[in-house]
Amino acid sequence: MNHYILDAHNVIHKHPVWRTLITRTMLGEARQGLVNAVARLAQRYPAFFFTIVFDGTNTRVRAPYRNIAIYESPRGIPADIIIKQRIDADPQPRQCIIISSDTEVHNYARRSGCSTMSADEFLRQLDKPYLDKDSEEFYRKKHGGEEKPSAVSKSELEEFKRLFEK
Repeated sequence: MNHYILDAHNVIHKHPVWRTLITRTMLGEARQGLVNAVARLAQRYPAFFFTIVFDGTNTRVRAPYRNIAIYESPRGIPADIIIKQRIDADPQPRQCIIISSDTEVHNYARRSGCSTMSADEFLRQLDKPYLDKDSEEFYRKKHGGEEKPSAVSKSELEEFKRLFEK
């Protein structure tokens, strides 16, 4: 199961509407906008799990689906720490896709075996009508570009058998 872990404020600050809401001291509305967008994605992909991590606890937002978890970092603790804890707690880090524009978070995620995606890339995914699991772009995002696949396809297995069964 794919597990998307979002650095929420990175994503909010890249979205033109949500960023405007923050500058107008409407942080709660910006946060709920992100949660609603992720909820639409979660509804389309119930097998995926989404963790949204917010900096600070100054507003509460709700996740309408059980495949969404929301974390708010305690006062004085950046969301990056919570994201790293979520990565460490995940039993299958290779199934994690970390959404952040923070280089330190990306580096930590990659060292832990996770894939990464920038906030801009994630926002582009939200605009797509679906995530195409068979597309090269989806594979590249999921596996971090240079990563080798963790499994051999059926056609590759058949080719190996044909080549090496002598």
